Amino acid sequence: MARKKQEEVGETKEYLKKKLVELKNAAQQAINEIISEIEEPIDKEVSQEKRRNITRGKREAVEDVQTIMMAIQELDERINEGSSDDGGLLKKKKDFNRGHAERRAKQ
Repeated sequence: MARKKQEEVGETKEYLKKKLVELKNAAQQAINEIISEIEEPIDKEVSQEKRRNITRGKREAVEDVQTIMMAIQELDERINEGSSDDGGLLKKKKDFNRGHAERRAKQ
């Protein structure tokens, strides 16, 4: 019974790892598409207002790429941690561990 449970956990981990890798690949493709849009030159015959809107859109696209890149890095960490026995693929890291006072406080 315990062996079957371990096999199910192993299959689930492999499935999650595979999906995280697929998600990472999709994010990389999205970055490539966004970068190709950013690289397109702005037509010089466009009005000043349209030029500002295009520039604003490109700046937002750059911010989106940076966000996606940080997400890819986080996915890499999860994939690598999931390879170890104690690492969880879907565990969220805590930014703050409770201090002495927080642990002792009544809830």
